[in-house]
Amino acid sequence: MNKKQVRENIKEYRASIDEYTDPNNVRRLNNMNWVRFRMTSVEPKILFQSSDSTRIDYTYMHNINNVYDYINQFQSKPTQHQLTIDDIKNMHKLFTDHTHMEWVAGTYRNDDKIVNIIVNGFRMHAPRPDLVEYTMNEIVRKANTSKSNILDRAFDIHYEIVALQPFEDCNKRVARAAMNLFLVLNKLPMIFFDKPEDKRGYIDAIAARANGHNKEYTEYMLHVTERSYRNILRELKQSKIL
Repeated sequence: MNKKQVRENIKEYRASIDEYTDPNNVRRLNNMNWVRFRMTSVEPKILFQSSDSTRIDYTYMHNINNVYDYINQFQSKPTQHQLTIDDIKNMHKLFTDHTHMEWVAGTYRNDDKIVNIIVNGFRMHAPRPDLVEYTMNEIVRKANTSKSNILDRAFDIHYEIVALQPFEDCNKRVARAAMNLFLVLNKLPMIFFDKPEDKRGYIDAIAARANGHNKEYTEYMLHVTERSYRNILRELKQSKIL
């Protein structure tokens, strides 16, 4: 399926989801609970739990629920709020609560950072720490002022935060949260990486863009968006009204 058709599918799914998620529709709560489970339980296991481990990081599970609530507060009410640096720092604080990184919660890194992504045969170096604040401000400014497609801007937020590595830890988690918050602020549903193939596909997509293959990255992110919206719509349709 070509990229144009995928974008058209996403539009159709979104319009249908909007009908089901009217505040007066009782299916909405069921859907919110289902999405929460995919994002706070299934996605972490897919992306971070090793194949030979049955251990689950329950602190992270608790923290990501708090991040989900932070994002979700903007779903149920009209808002003129735009994505801000404070939003991103607040979500980092929530991610690092009661962890070994709590002492640097919401603060930018002071050290050089190497990303676990291979570019031209070498591991990728993030920009110098003295460039982090300026670059983060630019990421947010472009996201809020660009006239390009909302989804493309959301995907850019995600990749650029991953590439910048603004914090000591939790950068991919923060990148996905910032992307989803931006989507919600622009009245789009959140997306989630909840299929076994995402464990490899997610990293491969980031690496593709780091190596200049922007099309591959965008196609993967569109695929995940279409799949997320299709599954949300399916759950809404199947949801029982109690």
